[in-house]
Amino acid sequence: MTSTANLLAIRFDEPLKAQEMLIAALRLQKRGSITIDDAAIVTNEEGKVRIHQTKDMNTGQGAATGGWFGALAGLLFLQPLIGAALGAAIGGLWAKLRDIGIDDDRMREMGESLGNGEGALFLLLEEAYPTHLARELQRFDGMVLHSTFDITDTESFEVALATEL
Repeated sequence: MTSTANLLAIRFDEPLKAQEMLIAALRLQKRGSITIDDAAIVTNEEGKVRIHQTKDMNTGQGAATGGWFGALAGLLFLQPLIGAALGAAIGGLWAKLRDIGIDDDRMREMGESLGNGEGALFLLLEEAYPTHLARELQRFDGMVLHSTFDITDTESFEVALATEL
C-alpha cells in the first residue's frame, strides 16, 4: 500500500465512462483499497474545458453558507440582515481563495489536451493498494493521462486499461 498522496488522471473517450470509473473508485474506497482525498471529472466540449469537482466549494456555495452563518451571528446582535450580508461576502471570498485537493489550473491545462467529447477522471489518492486499483481498471477502456505513482504502478495501470475482459 502506498501512503503518500498520488494523483492519477485517466482519459476516456466519453465523460460517462469517467463517471462510471468514479463510482468504481468509491466502491474501492468503501472496501478500504484506496482513500480518495479529492476527485474531479474534466470534460472538453467543443474546446471548452469544464471541471466538475467533488469537494471544492464554489463562490455561490460559499456565499450561501456564509450567509446562513452570518444571519445566525447577526441574530445575536439583533442585525440578521447585516450579518447575512457580511457572512455571504466573507463566505464567497473564502470559497474563491480556497482550493483544496487537485489544482484547478493543472486540471484545466490537462483538460485542454482532451479531444472534443472526451472526459478524464482525476483522483487524488491518500492511500492506495495499486494492485487492487489496477484490477478495477481492467473493466475500463481508457488511458493514463498523468500519474504520480511510481513507474511500476503506473505501467500496471496502463496495462490494465489496455486489457479487454
